[in-house]
Amino acid sequence: MISMRHHAVTVLSSCFLLFCFALQSPAQILPEKKVVTTITGRNHQTLRKFFASLGDIADVFDDKVGNLVVSLLPKEYRTGCKNMVDLWGKDAKGTQSLAPRTIYIKTMPDSIIHVFVVYTCYSNAKGFGDHYYDERMAVFTVGHSSTTMTMLPFGLQCQDCNELSRVAMYEDTLSVDNAPLVSVISSLSNDNPCCGRTRTIEEHYLHYYRLDPHSVTPVASILDYRKEVNHIEAGHDSTTLYSTNRYVERADDGSLRKIVMNYTESVNDRPIRGGIHTYMWNKKRHAFDITY
Repeated sequence: MISMRHHAVTVLSSCFLLFCFALQSPAQILPEKKVVTTITGRNHQTLRKFFASLGDIADVFDDKVGNLVVSLLPKEYRTGCKNMVDLWGKDAKGTQSLAPRTIYIKTMPDSIIHVFVVYTCYSNAKGFGDHYYDERMAVFTVGHSSTTMTMLPFGLQCQDCNELSRVAMYEDTLSVDNAPLVSVISSLSNDNPCCGRTRTIEEHYLHYYRLDPHSVTPVASILDYRKEVNHIEAGHDSTTLYSTNRYVERADDGSLRKIVMNYTESVNDRPIRGGIHTYMWNKKRHAFDITY
């Protein structure tokens, strides 16, 4: 069972695109949109000096650099943070805040630095900040004369979705075709104060990224776990569970060549199906291809 947030296709049939957007209510989560920004001048110099001083050890931002990194977040994400938190009720309205953190840093041989930064949108109102928040990830590719900031969405843009994301580094010692390969886990939950729910959803996705000298490229996104509980009536729930066991195969040089996911799906603890999803590295496409 795959989340609509990651695989939905939106069809606009009888209205103009701008008119349709005007009728939409504010999204219940942060945007899922790739945005690329070029940073030059003093801001670039500040970023390069700070990240170069860290080596390859992710660390917290000092106030100056942290404020700069927040200011560089694209407008649609900052606006989306405010709109999302405003939907959490009168106690949360107007209390949105953004906090960045680094989860991975890699200095390439030519001194280009790739930095994975996670942005957390939350409310600083009492009772919200520790429990409800949504996260998105950007990669800063810090060169010698400029920095490229790329927002990397985990799925498709979804106006009606309400699953909040938690993001963390999963593996940082992989390689593929003699290039570094890292994986990030995004954990989703529809425990969102914006709205009531008749079912609870929890999902985990593994996202793989290849690090080239001057860019970071998504090469695979894999559903690792999904649990859906439908609240039919008081005391009677129906639980659908999708779980996996993963193993990998490597080439003689240690590069990852295959990811194998053994999966099972059950309803109320009764197995209903199972199988294998295999992700093979495609040297021509520079990505993993899935076979069933």
